[in-house]
Amino acid sequence: MGHDLQVLAPVELEGYRCDVDEPYVKRCYTLRHKPGYFFESKPFLSLDYNVFVVQNLEILPMEDLIKVYPLIREKAKTIFVVHEGKAPKDDIFYEFDWDAIVCFDERYKKFLRDIYRG
Repeated sequence: MGHDLQVLAPVELEGYRCDVDEPYVKRCYTLRHKPGYFFESKPFLSLDYNVFVVQNLEILPMEDLIKVYPLIREKAKTIFVVHEGKAPKDDIFYEFDWDAIVCFDERYKKFLRDIYRG
């Protein structure tokens, strides 16, 4: 359909091989609290995109993502695809202000209704 897709993905440190990725995949962070933790903000800020989709927010490096999130929102619509099965305990989770939330599972809707009204 002519879309230019960029995927910002985690580095899998154990047995990681970057030569198997498609050219549109940028591995620029590790999952939260993993040994060898890092977050490279440059791809989040420098890539040209107008829609920013996040899934599995709870396992992403939210502390770092929230710092660049206002700049992401300036250039793109933000969409959160919910995979969390219960309300996360980390307060940072609730600081993100999404343009849209996508939820396919009734179990998730219960805690989402309490968080995001409207």
